[in-house]
Amino acid sequence: MKKYRHTIFAFSLILTLFNVFPLLAVELRFKEGDIFFASLESETDKDLLVSFKNSRYRIPKSDLEFYDISRKGKEESYRVAKVRLRDGSVIKGIFVEENESEIILKTELGFLNLNKSSILTPYPKKEDSPDFPSKYSWKEVELPETRLGISLPIYFFIPALSSNTSALTGLSLYVEPAFVQWGNWSGGFRLDALVGIPSNSLSAYQASFYTFREFWKSESQQHHLNFGFSLGAVNSTYKVPAGSGDTRTGINPLTSLDLMYEYSGWDKYFFRSTFRTQVYMEPKEIIPSLGFELSGGIRL
Repeated sequence: MKKYRHTIFAFSLILTLFNVFPLLAVELRFKEGDIFFASLESETDKDLLVSFKNSRYRIPKSDLEFYDISRKGKEESYRVAKVRLRDGSVIKGIFVEENESEIILKTELGFLNLNKSSILTPYPKKEDSPDFPSKYSWKEVELPETRLGISLPIYFFIPALSSNTSALTGLSLYVEPAFVQWGNWSGGFRLDALVGIPSNSLSAYQASFYTFREFWKSESQQHHLNFGFSLGAVNSTYKVPAGSGDTRTGINPLTSLDLMYEYSGWDKYFFRSTFRTQVYMEPKEIIPSLGFELSGGIRL
């Protein structure tokens, strides 16, 4: 073990240095006088992409007085003080210390002790570290995704249609194309094949267009809550349970309101659970239902 001791120590030291000093660092000096030491992510002819205190920023080079990508150091920020002397000259530097007779600044040439008798009032004061300008905050643009999914719904009629038909269940397929987007709203197309329970006296095939928008998203962007509604049509076949064997068919409109939870933390896959209020609009009556469904799919 002794022969590896120096190797282990050297490896630990390297890891420590990497944690303290980023591999790619940059000193940014804004025209307003603030200085930031940040981690450099990328550089183009026009701007710099940096990270500072767990946030990312894109800064046009034209907004900087000076920058240096060869500097190393931890992420810090300073405010540059301007000291006006009685002879008319101006000295810029970072405020370090003040005593009864002197003010000490850190300048590009090193530490400078200035006698207060040579400085015009008001004297500079030590200020808190400035925050990075929020106008440069940068987030990657989330491109729209096409989603394909399958769901298992169940709808309970309120009240039950009959003793043989209290609910509908079956299978649904849906697609949400990336191009069906307007503002904060997304849309999709859905097909349902449903049968009545406890008996199969009622069968229904539904086609609908729906739209929804997100009103909450977790910080990890993996948990979402959406609200939406749909409009569509149902082609239903109802077997009259009077023993005559007769059936009734018809196409009628339907609408629904949805409250949806979505989890999208599995690579390109997603899972949803949805509460749905669905209304069938028959010629002579309106038939409401309350339902729940589990669904999942893939993001393309």
